[in-house]
Amino acid sequence: MWDLPGPRLEPSSVCAKIVQLLGQNEVDYHQKQVVILSQDSFYRVLTSEQKAKALKGQFNFDHPDAFDNELIFKTLKEITEGKTVQIPVYDFVSHSRKEETVTVYPADVVLFEGILAFYSQEVRDLFQMKLFVDTDADTRLSRRGAFQKPLMALSVACDRPLPSPILGPVPSPRQPRGCVAQPN
Repeated sequence: MWDLPGPRLEPSSVCAKIVQLLGQNEVDYHQKQVVILSQDSFYRVLTSEQKAKALKGQFNFDHPDAFDNELIFKTLKEITEGKTVQIPVYDFVSHSRKEETVTVYPADVVLFEGILAFYSQEVRDLFQMKLFVDTDADTRLSRRGAFQKPLMALSVACDRPLPSPILGPVPSPRQPRGCVAQPN
């Protein structure tokens, strides 16, 4: 299992490239050997007060408490045990989980990407390799559409202090610029 933290778009692009390079793009979901799971699928169900803040752009979705880390661990553990799992689908417009889920079948490689994917020690211990995708703060903000005033203010307050690859990944000369890798 690989972990790819960092704000949304870069890790997703790297994951997609890994899947492509491993020849898994056109493979049927029942046959896939490589799957991508996004931490964005595991946002907690918000209380009515939190949802009201979210609708005003005042809720910090980049805080560790915004994610259901217990569900992340349970899901990743079940995948490593060869089980089929149901992944929640999060609606970013209504800030809630949809009724529908996505079925993920057992795979040899699981790429787990997300802004705080390294946060939980319990989850981190499941990873056989960690890859930190580093992108400068201004690029991250621009890709999130965060130069709109309310989002920019929230991003400056919430994203700028996020952790870096202090948990051990080391730059690799064989990786594309901005990537670091470390086997556990």
